[in-house]
Amino acid sequence: MEKSANATRPTRIGYLVSEFPAQTHIFFWREISALRDLGVDTVLISTRQPAQGTISHRWAESAIRDTHYLLSKNWFDWIAALFFLLRRSAGRMGSLVAALGDDEYAGARSRFNLMVCLLVASRLARFVHAHRLDHVHVGSCGRSAEIAALGSILGDFTYSLSMLGPTFSTYGRQHRLKWRHAAFGLFQSQMLVQEGRQRLGPDFPKRYAQAPVGVDTDRMDRTQPYQAWRPGDPCRLYSCGRLNPVKGHEDVIDAVCLLRARGIDARLIIGGEDERGGTGYRLDVQKHIAKCEASSFVQLLGAVSEETNRSQYEAAHVYVMGSHDEAAGAVAAMEAMAMATPVVMCRAGATAELITDGEDGLLTEPRSPAQMADAVERVLRDPALADHLRLNGRKKIQSRYSHRVSAEALHRLLDA
Repeated sequence: MEKSANATRPTRIGYLVSEFPAQTHIFFWREISALRDLGVDTVLISTRQPAQGTISHRWAESAIRDTHYLLSKNWFDWIAALFFLLRRSAGRMGSLVAALGDDEYAGARSRFNLMVCLLVASRLARFVHAHRLDHVHVGSCGRSAEIAALGSILGDFTYSLSMLGPTFSTYGRQHRLKWRHAAFGLFQSQMLVQEGRQRLGPDFPKRYAQAPVGVDTDRMDRTQPYQAWRPGDPCRLYSCGRLNPVKGHEDVIDAVCLLRARGIDARLIIGGEDERGGTGYRLDVQKHIAKCEASSFVQLLGAVSEETNRSQYEAAHVYVMGSHDEAAGAVAAMEAMAMATPVVMCRAGATAELITDGEDGLLTEPRSPAQMADAVERVLRDPALADHLRLNGRKKIQSRYSHRVSAEALHRLLDA
């Protein structure tokens, strides 16, 4: 990346995240904060504000005020973007035609969506030009990555991407356009690096780092010692993740029912909301709770703040998650491990890159409530095992999964 003409000015980048700041965006905020600590002037950009029911963090309102949203409701902004697009298209038509004609986008609907992205990309390029940004980093590889790729053609700026996973297909089928001109990439897991090489071929970035998102272990730390479960007492389980079928919340509820059938007074609290702010998959979870007659021992908290999560991790005997697919940087699991709480998760996606079964957590097969119940009961009835898992879990997060790791990797690549 070219250095700024003003050598005394710090690197100034745009940081683009869709629908920022939603409930799961704490790891973006940690990475942004760490970048700023490293001296990178970071300007927040997003597509639009998230659904109201998914805004949960203390810092969210401040972040909203500081974020530039590309999907403006002001018609003047769109007219200005159209004129910018027409003016900048001259001399770039070959690159634009090649991008819009990419065979990954075969089909009228895909072409139309890409044309819409082009207009939004002109808003991004205009913003980058007006605010003298050196570079744009995109926090994930969905539609925002297409916007950045097209915007870079119009705006002559460099951009980079973070691939969060669990797999490339999480973000659709079209990836070559997104990555073809990326200056570099960050990959959350080794599994994603390998998939990227296979899927992207020559479009795989020449410069990249494997750098999972992480946890601020200074903030995620116990204020009270862990209390092992005692037979006859209520068993407190916590699970956290957006309400989405892939997170396996219904399997966790079924596992709790099995534990109760075994005479363990298991009680489950679930933190997280669906992408529609409570009017989507949450309704299916509520139906499942009613079907299992579990309303007296399963509670849905909705979108939760970092502070609420911390208190729930600290109170829980076991953190449990039933994901059918998961990235190595399963943030809530990292947070639970950082809080020295025993973790039970499914062996799905790249979870095994985060958790070593039997050393710093227990792994079960996805969609197997019985295995999950067995693993939770094993932790409950063996306090020595609980201590072994939770203490090793915190050590691993401290040594390998600090929130500064990805920020430092991004900083090094920006400086290269």
